[in-house]
Parts: sequence; structure tokens; C-alpha cells
Amino acid sequence: MTTTREDDDARATTLDALRRACAAGDARATRIGFHAYARWFYGARGRTLAPSERRDVFEREDGGASLVELARGARSRGAIAWLRRVGAADDDDEGDDAREDDDFEARLRDESRRESREAATAWETYARAEREWSATGPLGDEAHRARVWAAASARRRREDGREGAARARDDATRGRRTRRARRDAEDSARRAEDSARRRTRGDAARATRATTTIDGYRRAWRRLERARAEKIPARTMRAKDFPFVDDATMSRAAGFRDWLTSDVAGGDARARLREEMVRWHPDKFSKYLELAREEDLDEIKERVNATSRAVRDAFKASSAAT
Repeated sequence: MTTTREDDDARATTLDALRRACAAGDARATRIGFHAYARWFYGARGRTLAPSERRDVFEREDGGASLVELARGARSRGAIAWLRRVGAADDDDEGDDAREDDDFEARLRDESRRESREAATAWETYARAEREWSATGPLGDEAHRARVWAAASARRRREDGREGAARARDDATRGRRTRRARRDAEDSARRAEDSARRRTRGDAARATRATTTIDGYRRAWRRLERARAEKIPARTMRAKDFPFVDDATMSRAAGFRDWLTSDVAGGDARARLREEMVRWHPDKFSKYLELAREEDLDEIKERVNATSRAVRDAFKASSAAT
């Protein structure tokens, strides 16, 4: 097939651009120059380059060193690395180029180890794209690698940001739980203190409502029975108006027995104790509860039960003594 002078000039121009790119070690310019030559070849021959023709372009010596030799002798190793990728040069002098590629991939792998499984999958995508684009794309190695590295770094920053936000939320949640637990503990301690204080006041108040003498005890019972007989208005009597005995007097069964029978002749002591048992039985005492004020009712029931038990113990102590 014949060629015109213009075709020869175009071929010479593209090959000259390729020689300059290889001599400079510029991968991007080498790639662009080769694509320009491939376009010229297609326009001149009506078909694409065969593998042997493509290799011949780089290895044929036109009045000097071949393009592959020029690329190998360049200070920058980008052009020879690209030539190896497209099969235009043998891998007999990888040297610095291989180490450069390995360093780049090693850095990405180091980053991927600090990321999640999803980030590791993303690394495979980046690496595959890097290999494909470096072999066929218009970008040079340096520009492409910068984009891949920037994408990986941006992804890492986003994930670090999400992890930092999650840690901040966890810290805030733990802080709220700690403060809530502290408030609950303080409230519990305060309630316990208030309850103890109320019990102390209640004990003191009950002590002032209870009689310590047998004469006062008898008078209190007479007042209670008279109030019921005279049908005073319901819910008007306070706890102190009932014939309760102080706790110290009831604390020992034998002592309480002697106290209850101190104004009774010896032969009538057991009869008096039996009478006290009937009187303080909760079912029997319930007829007086309608006289009690509503707010004092719980305290009165509690003290009736305690006095009933103390009277039974006193009666048992009397039986044991006889």
C-alpha cells in the first residue's frame, strides 16, 4: 500500500513525539504519543496495529536507540513501567519501577488494614482501576495515583469521622447514665435519711402519747370507754387519747406482768391479766377504732397489735411463775 508525503510526515511527527516522551521517561506523554501513532496507523492502513507491529514500533531503531532503550535510560521510570504494562518491553529490568509500584500498593494496603472489611473491598476496586487505567487510560501514572490516593484518604477520613462521632455519642450516653445513677443514689440516700428522721420523730411522738404509770393507764381506759358510751363524734380522738403503754414498760414480759397487776390484790392478778388480754385483742378493740382520727388510724392499729402481744406474753409469764 502506497503512502503520501503527508502520511510520511504525520508518521515521522508521531514517532518523534514518542521518542521525546520515552527519552524524558514521561509515561503520560508516551501513552498519548502511542495513541496518536495508533490513530495515524488506522487512518493510513484501515486497521488496528497487530501485537507484533505494536512491539516493533518501540523496539525498532530509527537512526539511534529504540524507544524502549530510550525509556530505560531516562531518569524517570514512568515510561518504561508503562511500556512493560502494555507488553512493549520485557521485565528484565524492573528494579526501581517495581519497587515504586510496590511502595504505592503497600501504602494503600497499610491504609486498608486500619479500615473495615468494606474498606478492604474498596482497595481491590482501587487497585483494579489503577491497573486498568494505567494500561489504557489517558492519565499519567502520577496523576492517576494521586486520584486513587486522594479517594482512599477521603474514605478513611469519612470513616474516622463517623467512628469519632459514634465514640462521642457513646461517651455522652455513658455520661448521662452515670449522672442519672448518681442522682438516683443521692435520691435514695435522701429518702432513707428522711424515713429514718420520720421514724425517730414518730418514736418520740409515740413516747409522749404512752402512759408510764398504772394510774394513768386506768384513767385512759375509763376515758376511752366513756367516749364510746357517750357516742362522741366519730374520727375525733387522737392516738395520744388511747390507753397505750410506753415501749420500755412492755419490753419485759415479767416486768409488764407486775406493772399491770401492781394495783390488784394477789389473788386477782391472773383474772386481771385475762381481762387485759380480752380487752386488747384486735377484734375486741376494733369497736373503738371508729373514734380515731383518720390520720392516726394506722398508728393506732399498729400499737394495738403490739400491746396485745405484750399482754399475752405477760399472761404466759404469770402462768410460768405459778
